[in-house]
Amino acid sequence: MNTWSQMILSTLAFTMFVGCQTDKTEKTTDVATAQTVTQASTPSTKETNPGAATPTEDVAQTLSFLVQEEKLAYDVYHTLGQTWPHRTFKNIQRSEQRHMNAIAALLTARDLDNPNDALEPGKFKDHELQTLYDRLITQGEPSLADALHVGALIEEQDIKDLTEHITTSKDQEITTVLTRLRRASYNHLDGFTSAWEKETGKTYTPQLLKDDVYQEARAAGAAHHAKHRGSQGEGGGCEGEGQGHHGEGGGCGGNCQHE
Repeated sequence: MNTWSQMILSTLAFTMFVGCQTDKTEKTTDVATAQTVTQASTPSTKETNPGAATPTEDVAQTLSFLVQEEKLAYDVYHTLGQTWPHRTFKNIQRSEQRHMNAIAALLTARDLDNPNDALEPGKFKDHELQTLYDRLITQGEPSLADALHVGALIEEQDIKDLTEHITTSKDQEITTVLTRLRRASYNHLDGFTSAWEKETGKTYTPQLLKDDVYQEARAAGAAHHAKHRGSQGEGGGCEGEGQGHHGEGGGCGGNCQHE
């Protein structure tokens, strides 16, 4: 969790102002705030005893981390969507709720506590997550372009984290769910970056992902949106997890039918 927070805070401090504004001067960021975040290890999905009936501590930490990560995304999109009522935020927010539900179900099935229980929007038990949330909101409030850029940053980090946990997980059920969520994050990333490019007239540059990984994710999201493009209008979205027409989720930067 701490590594995740540090990476995003550092990225915000040093790169969020680059190319994400159209009609305002370059803003100064508080580098000192970003540098106060303590570096620590992100939870690993490696299980020390995969055959045991009781979930290992690593699995518990991983699921706890991921459900909090989804809450962060949901809360940021909800808050920024109130300031900038762009449809991309509304649709992707709905999908993030489904993601939280999917991971919460994994926690419940393993008799593990959900760290998000009883927490209000924008509130987190982890003080570094709280700092990160506050910083993301501050970065996204000045303009719609800034808000969309924050959304893209969150989705890039989601893809990085989900890929790591998919690679190391030995629990097939968890792997299946996380693979589905990563596919949805591809859609979300394309939704935010497409909307940002339309808003700014510029080409989006990945903030965290390697270029080849970003291009692959963006292509997958674009293919999804092209397949389901329809009557949703500007900033429409596919609503998220489920089956059939309402299946694998994601927000669309353009027109998109619900899956």
